[in-house]
Amino acid sequence: MDHTIFGHASACTTMAVLAVCLLMTSPILTLGGSAFAQPEQAGPSPLVKPSLDLLMRQADSALQSASAIPNKALVGKVLTSIMAKPEALSAVRAMGIEPVVRPTPQGLYLLKALVTKADIPRLYYLPGVVSMAVKAQPFIQDLSMKDPEMGPAIDMPRVREIVQANEANALGYTGAGVRIAIVDTGVDYAVPDLRDALDYVSGQGWREPLVMDADEGQVLTFVTLSALNGTLPSYNLTVTTYTPFEVKLTIPANATVAGIPSASGNYKLGMTYEDVTVATVQHAVLLTDPSSPGNYTRIYVDFSDTLNFTAAPHYDYDGDRITHLDDSDGFPIDTVGVAGGFFFDQFMWFSFPAAFLEGWSLSGDYLSFFYDFEGHGTQTSGSAAARGVVDYYIPGYYSIYGFTKLTGVAPDAKIVGVKGLYWGNVEPGMLWAAGFDVDSHGNYVWSGQKRADIISNSWGISSMTYDLLGAGYDFESMFLNGIMTPGFLDPSYPGVLIINAAGNGGYGYGTVTSPGTAHAPLTVAASTSNLFRAPPENTSFQADQIISWSARSPTPAGEIKPEVANVGAFGYTVARVYDGLVAVFGGTSMATPLTAAVAALTFQAAGGSGPVADPFSAKALLVNTADDLGNEPFQQGAGRVNALRAVMAALRLSGKAQTFPPTPQLSVTTSFSNAASEFDQAFKLQWDALIQSYFSMFFAQSIPHGATDLPSYWNVQSSGTGYLGRVLAGYSASFTLNVRNTDPSPVNVEVTPYVYAKVKASTSTITMTSSSGGNQFLLYYDPAQFSGTDLARFSLSVPFDKFDPSGQYYNDFFYYLYVYDWYDANGDGIVQTGERNLIDYSYQSGTHLEVYVANLAQKVPSGHTVLVRIRAFGPTDTVTLQYGMVTYRRAADPTVFVSPKSYPVSAGATLPITVVVTTGYSDAPGPHEGFLLVKTSGAGGSSTQMVPFSYVVTMRLTGGVQALTPQPSDEGTLYDLGAVRGGFDWAWRAESGDWRAYSVYLDDPSAYALEVDFSWQDSNSSLRVLVMGPDGEWSAYTLSYYLGSGVYVWMGTGTSSGPQNRAVVFAPADYTYGSLSSLKKANRGGFFTILIQETLHGGLYLSERVVGTVRALHTSPRLPTTMNVPRGSTVTLATSMTVPYSMVAGGGVPSVNISAETSSPSLTVAPSSFSFTYNFSPDSPVNTLSLPLKLTVSSTAAVGTELVVVWFFANIPDLTVWMRSEAGMEARSSIYPFVDSVLVNVT
Repeated sequence: MDHTIFGHASACTTMAVLAVCLLMTSPILTLGGSAFAQPEQAGPSPLVKPSLDLLMRQADSALQSASAIPNKALVGKVLTSIMAKPEALSAVRAMGIEPVVRPTPQGLYLLKALVTKADIPRLYYLPGVVSMAVKAQPFIQDLSMKDPEMGPAIDMPRVREIVQANEANALGYTGAGVRIAIVDTGVDYAVPDLRDALDYVSGQGWREPLVMDADEGQVLTFVTLSALNGTLPSYNLTVTTYTPFEVKLTIPANATVAGIPSASGNYKLGMTYEDVTVATVQHAVLLTDPSSPGNYTRIYVDFSDTLNFTAAPHYDYDGDRITHLDDSDGFPIDTVGVAGGFFFDQFMWFSFPAAFLEGWSLSGDYLSFFYDFEGHGTQTSGSAAARGVVDYYIPGYYSIYGFTKLTGVAPDAKIVGVKGLYWGNVEPGMLWAAGFDVDSHGNYVWSGQKRADIISNSWGISSMTYDLLGAGYDFESMFLNGIMTPGFLDPSYPGVLIINAAGNGGYGYGTVTSPGTAHAPLTVAASTSNLFRAPPENTSFQADQIISWSARSPTPAGEIKPEVANVGAFGYTVARVYDGLVAVFGGTSMATPLTAAVAALTFQAAGGSGPVADPFSAKALLVNTADDLGNEPFQQGAGRVNALRAVMAALRLSGKAQTFPPTPQLSVTTSFSNAASEFDQAFKLQWDALIQSYFSMFFAQSIPHGATDLPSYWNVQSSGTGYLGRVLAGYSASFTLNVRNTDPSPVNVEVTPYVYAKVKASTSTITMTSSSGGNQFLLYYDPAQFSGTDLARFSLSVPFDKFDPSGQYYNDFFYYLYVYDWYDANGDGIVQTGERNLIDYSYQSGTHLEVYVANLAQKVPSGHTVLVRIRAFGPTDTVTLQYGMVTYRRAADPTVFVSPKSYPVSAGATLPITVVVTTGYSDAPGPHEGFLLVKTSGAGGSSTQMVPFSYVVTMRLTGGVQALTPQPSDEGTLYDLGAVRGGFDWAWRAESGDWRAYSVYLDDPSAYALEVDFSWQDSNSSLRVLVMGPDGEWSAYTLSYYLGSGVYVWMGTGTSSGPQNRAVVFAPADYTYGSLSSLKKANRGGFFTILIQETLHGGLYLSERVVGTVRALHTSPRLPTTMNVPRGSTVTLATSMTVPYSMVAGGGVPSVNISAETSSPSLTVAPSSFSFTYNFSPDSPVNTLSLPLKLTVSSTAAVGTELVVVWFFANIPDLTVWMRSEAGMEARSSIYPFVDSVLVNVT
């Protein structure tokens, strides 16, 4: 579990709690179906009461987010929603919590409150609490430059050059007529370059800007006053503004309204209360009815804070709604955002259930303002669609290039701002953008038209364990899969293209965060663009490397995510008024809207039909036309998005012939069907229960939809990447690559499978001195050394005691690793700033750094030098570092069979190519990557396209201890399943660290648990081990303490006498979803995914060798999967547990504690708990026969299916978990839970 180290140990005082502190097993979920008995598709769905463990993990995620989302209200608190009986309300208030209370038609109260994490268990167990929900807050994918030498990398004109947006725009494709929804922190439309990006919509009797404040962050209500001699008697009056919490504001003086017309003689006065990070903006707002009594169509904003509205700017309902105060040069210096638009009444102040409301009430009841509370959303919007109307002066840049425009890639696209990151309401915001409304019963209904063509998400959830299911199977991923899929939410719903940021937690593998892990949407990595540094460094232009911090594949399911890359290694973009209109931006947050903008160009080119008629085809088009950067698929996907290639392909596929090198349409036929097999049960669980419960609990809403088996639509979709799913070791898997010739003349197609093969590896030891100013060490290579190679990896490891010497989990030292093209212009043999041309760099706050450079021999001309530069910052000290370089080449993949390999294709024809991947019996069980290069030549020239694919080799568990990791590991593969290489970053978030995934198949119904055991080399390293069950649900994971900002505490499994470099976890093989059993029947066995994350890297080795094993454990007797029990009867429950370790009692702790739970109070188990106080030797079964354990079904129990769970909590001193704190090593726990369950059919 992810908990802070402080204040947690005291909670672990009972054996049961100790077990939960150690590792989590499948939580029990209970339904409160009777609480929301409604007609079909009318109102809220049945409630799911999640486990307390899940709520606590979601609280951890929300608390982590507070540092990334500057919501002042969320500092130390989380937003909680509680469904309770009336008697619980007084108990909640007795805790000092004053909730927002909404009575429901079902006689319950819906309570919303900000609470501390410590409040959650107390609230959870209050009598009368039917259910609880905690919002797992998403993060913005933002990051800062830490190296003082690293200035902004590039301006937007150079970004446009890299992606060939200039050429695409010159053809007339600028995004006109296309809407991009930016789901983010809001958008500051007062920025001159974004004013024209605001769109308006109108209906019967209303007109509003097309923006959505899903956070309900600023809704003003008013006092109504009459003027006396041009003055309103407003002194000391109180007005209410909703944020969405109720904020009472005092008007400090009487207001002057002389000369301001009011048809009724009544003026309405309110006040803003906008949290914009740098300040809280409070301006008085006057609402008037200038033409018709009671029709309030004009506002005045008191930017001067004098309450003299006679000189204040005004804005009309039918006019420009963007508020701004300009300086003498016409540039804005203040704003309160867009007046009106739409807002989501999440706290139900004006509607019940929550609804989307027009922001400007013409009757004067309320007025919303849409603004950007942090600035991130404005910069993402500017990257996509800044108009380029302003010439910007950028210090340091101006002296070389003069003024610059910061034009976006799609400068005529409209930006639909969706603010959802202040309170985390991204889901309602995306549904609104996709074209859904909410009816009077709280049901989401298809409006008949999308509000946005593309949804761009530059945010993610860094906690991998925030949900009941793991990343890719989780709530957010499945939610996005659903709203992207045509026909799922409504038969006529066309779906919407969604583009997600991969995240910035790299360079470690497996660091892509949710919802970037969602299968259907497109996920984007960040690539480099090194043109300009401060002071200027580069003498020529370098670009198109994958930056070190860009999140990597594979997902836990083994998918390639991200599928494409785009520029993200920092640059100047437009910025909020409060941020000076221009600022540095970067990350996958930048790469994502750039990609959305390219998609907008293709939508315009295709006229919204043909290749972009459905979101899956639109996604495949961007993947097909990406430029291969020479990197591996797990880093770059298919390559960096190319606007010109994408537009030309869209034109050709729409029947608009263009002269351009042939770029055939490529489609892999089985990726979506394989994904459907992998994700079907997770999709069903999320949409039938967890998603519905979330909307019920927070908003009293429901989302009607079709059957929740993954839509058959997926089975007929094609993809630009290949996903073969799980393949048993020794077996083969195949897919068909369809190559459609869109050229007007015949072409020849050649397809070759490739894999990266190691060419050479070298290591050395470097001794240097650190300093506060950053001393450096230089290494030189002749570029000819890289001839015949395609990829080089430069690595640097630092001993942990030269990183955090005090052991306080705060690093005193920082290290940076750069790779340059150096040309000794003056021939003095001394590297000087103006001679260095930066290629790529790494600067994580960790003990290991890595820089990958593709095509290095081509990047550095003959006569130049490849320069590697290491810098060490910190107290003056001598530091010995491990340095290494490994080169790889693209080699023909002997395990992949392609037929035909080369073939002519006539105009308009499609060539099906069969691709067969064969695995070996000894192949490491986990994700593997490969790719096809498709070379096409014809009359118009030639082109090369990359088709990346992945598959998951799966080991069948046959008995005994089986090896998960290949030994020895020689780094022959980039994604090495036998080693990890650091990747943790103490200036980032929880996902950082090098991850590995392993896949096993259990088909032994007598097995009741898996024992997973990992060990490593360096005593300062630490691994976290997590196990996912057959459908992605978390089965178990090792105890971990998370301090925030990417900092995990050292943990290791040892004996009672001391720690070892080892982590052990037991994962139950028996799965049910509580009383959701109608969705997922009891299942013993299936596919399991084992994940490891290197949370600390000791630094003694460049690669940390790991040894992992797994074995199935057996015991007898076991509960049956199902049993029929008549009402009013009692039956015996016979179950047991057996482990190959001693279970020992002592110190007041029993050797084994047994407890039972049921999903209904009509079912009782006696005894409900029992402790064994004598010791058990290894492999001795602990069973319930001697108790005996009896299940009684009440005579009044409802007929149906219920769940009974029996827990065994075993004290195993030989597997004591240790933690290294500032005080030294501490034994934390030796308690391990085991579980058995049965579905009881009450008859």
